[in-house]
Amino acid sequence: LSNISFKMICADTSLIDVLLDVIPITDEFQEQFYLGILRNTTQQLQMQESLIDTSSEYESILSSMTDPIFVFDSEGTYIKIPFVKSVNYFLPPDQLIGKRLHHIFPQETADMFVAAIQRTIETHETQIVNYTLHIHGKDTYFSAVINPIEGREEVLWVSRDVTRGKLNDRAIEESEKRYQQLFEHANDMLLIVSLETGLIIDANQQTQKQLGFTHEELTKLTIADIEEPMQDTKSRIVTRTLASTGHIIFEQNYIKKDRSTIPVETSTRLMEYNGEQVLLSFARNIKQRKRAMQAEAEERYFTEILRETISQIAHTQTVDAVLDVMMDTLLKIVDSDSSCIMFLQGDTAHVVRQHGYYDPDNQPADLKIESTFTLQHMYNHQQGIVISDTANDSRWVEFSDKAWTRSYVGAPITLKNEVIGFINLDSSAPNQFSNKHRQR
Repeated sequence: LSNISFKMICADTSLIDVLLDVIPITDEFQEQFYLGILRNTTQQLQMQESLIDTSSEYESILSSMTDPIFVFDSEGTYIKIPFVKSVNYFLPPDQLIGKRLHHIFPQETADMFVAAIQRTIETHETQIVNYTLHIHGKDTYFSAVINPIEGREEVLWVSRDVTRGKLNDRAIEESEKRYQQLFEHANDMLLIVSLETGLIIDANQQTQKQLGFTHEELTKLTIADIEEPMQDTKSRIVTRTLASTGHIIFEQNYIKKDRSTIPVETSTRLMEYNGEQVLLSFARNIKQRKRAMQAEAEERYFTEILRETISQIAHTQTVDAVLDVMMDTLLKIVDSDSSCIMFLQGDTAHVVRQHGYYDPDNQPADLKIESTFTLQHMYNHQQGIVISDTANDSRWVEFSDKAWTRSYVGAPITLKNEVIGFINLDSSAPNQFSNKHRQR
């Protein structure tokens, strides 16, 4: 009898596995008896069960994997290809066993693979190789992890299909490039500002151009350095709205490098950028829009004043009353320091209404037409005239009572294509009047 397995109860009532070997023995008197040898096999059986479990687990893991697995020798020969549920084999596994990498791949690719295998064996360190294969009519991207097999001149090669991640990375990269192009070439000023510190993280070319700073200079400033301070009430509204909705549109002034300001309409949005909370601001220069709006408002005001003036003159009975209406209208539509209305009698222009001459000893005088260039021009051409800076215009004739005048605008009063008088306005500031005033 031999190799009889059974369980034995120990003194402490525990069970152990034992193996009995029975050996027949004959003594010197030719008597036969049996020697029984018991071996405790509990640990051995436990190890066998563990190995069976590990093997089952290993097979289960392999069968659930979708990444190609290969065993290569040092020359790049396919030694073994464990079965996995992969669809990304370059060739069917049964066509690869026993072949070398140089039989399957182009020289350059095979050289790279073999070099990685030999480096793994020599250094006993894991290597990673990234490569691309054309499978099923499209490029498939792999990242291979190459591990040495202990005690053998072989490696375990596990290829992971990283195509989706690669394409996602490429899409993200292309998206970032498109964003950067839009950012840099936008017609509006664009700024990215740290919510925590207020530092300007990035600014596009239009911001640099309109504010006069270089990119390096801007990224050393805070947003407060280029914003004109807002009133407390407006500032609180902007802060509260951003916190509650994450977006706001408002008007403010930006400060240029030369300390002048430009009005902007800012659209600011709260967002995350490189893991940081930032403000993305689109700022549009609205200087021209402001000018257009102001000009439109002035034109509407001017039109309304003229309508009222025409209505008043139509219901006025006397010349003096008409002159009063005309002077009142002048004061409303043109800002000047002094003004007067003249009527012609022969070749002399007589002052019939005046404003701004408060010194009794310094009143506007009657003038001969030929005595000044301005009156001659208006009389001969029936057109208004502007002298923006009298100190630098040789056409200007200075009189003692108007030595202070630095800017002048005048227009003829006509009746049936004949000049019957003049309107004159003076300012102590140069460049106060323009053709816009002359046309009015």
